[in-house]
Amino acid sequence: NSIFRVYMVKINSKFSKVYFLLFAILIHSFCSYSQSNFSPKTYGNVSNYFTDTTDMQNFFKFKSGQTVAEVGTYDAQNLIGFSTFTDHINYYAQDINASQLNDKKLLKRVNKTNPGLGNGNTIQVVIGKLDETLLPDNYFDKIILVSTFHEFTEMEAMITDIHSKLRTAGKLYILETTCLSPGHINYSAEEAKGIIEPNGFKMIRQDERELNESDGLYRQIYIKK
Repeated sequence: NSIFRVYMVKINSKFSKVYFLLFAILIHSFCSYSQSNFSPKTYGNVSNYFTDTTDMQNFFKFKSGQTVAEVGTYDAQNLIGFSTFTDHINYYAQDINASQLNDKKLLKRVNKTNPGLGNGNTIQVVIGKLDETLLPDNYFDKIILVSTFHEFTEMEAMITDIHSKLRTAGKLYILETTCLSPGHINYSAEEAKGIIEPNGFKMIRQDERELNESDGLYRQIYIKK
């Protein structure tokens, strides 16, 4: 959005006083430019849950040296987006669809968005199953589910599996909104909490927001007990 500044200039003359209205327009300031580029094209569908990268970092609190997995990543664009503002993080892109998530396609997306990932970040691909992630055990500081929780058909098995992949005091991030596709089960924030907490987690943060015209949007953080 452009920023408009209006200046009133008063000019005196021997005959009259004339007021001129001058408009100075500043277009494409750095802030507006950055905001316009905060979109799924660069940051993936996780951008639908945030206003900008600052909002995103304030929520996830990524730190150099951490190991982070996204379960149900689809095309790993979320992780590629994270790599643009993080450094020295080992990302794991996990999904069950090997035709969509593979090293060849990942490299193509990386080169398009953030060539070489930069800043010492890495991304590894892991293809799992409907009832297990096949990620390393006791390994992750953070596991992220973006619009994925409602996709689980083997819910108890998957939450138990995810718990086993987190290190002690590791965190699970749930980002959900209403899915309108036929056959999907939508879970409210309280229903999600009721499923996750009995499986060795404690919720430490919950946000329910109206953002991007999304219905039923919420963000939760759980810590492994």
